[in-house]
Amino acid sequence: MNDNDFRKLKGLVVAFHDALERHDFSDSRLNLRNFPVECCHYACNLLTIFLFDQGYTNIQKFSGGRPDDSSESHLWLTVNGVIVDITAYQFDETIEKAIVARDSSWHSVLHGEPSDSGLPGEPLNKYVERAKSHFSGLDAVLSKTALCILAERPQP
Repeated sequence: MNDNDFRKLKGLVVAFHDALERHDFSDSRLNLRNFPVECCHYACNLLTIFLFDQGYTNIQKFSGGRPDDSSESHLWLTVNGVIVDITAYQFDETIEKAIVARDSSWHSVLHGEPSDSGLPGEPLNKYVERAKSHFSGLDAVLSKTALCILAERPQP
C-alpha cells in the first residue's frame, strides 16, 4: 500500500471511529453503548461494512489475546495487510483511538489469528450483504456520518 492509499485508509478509519463515538446507542440492542469498551466485535463488523462500501475488498478479522490473560480476546482488522483497530485504546490510553499501522507492537503480543467475519468460507461480499440486513440501517447512518466528518476535515 503506497503512502497516499495509506493516508486515505487512515482518514476513513478515523472518521468512522469518530462517527461511532458521536452516535447515541442508548436505544440500541447492540453492545455499543459504552464504546469502545467491550465493543470490538460490533465495531469490526460495522467497520468492515463501511470499508467494503468504500472499495476495500481485502479485509480480514483477527482475534488474539494477551498471553498473561487467556480469559479475554480482542478483535481487529487487517485491510490490504494494514492493521486497523478502533477499540484497542480501551486497554491502553496511550495508544491512538484509531490505529492504522503497517506494524503494531501492541498487536504483535496478542498473537492474532485470522477469524471468520461471517460463516466459515463465506465470501466477504456475501458477509457484508448479510451483515447490512442484521444492522437494519445503522451501518448506513454511521457511514453517512463518517463521510460527512471526513468531508469537513482538511485533506493533507
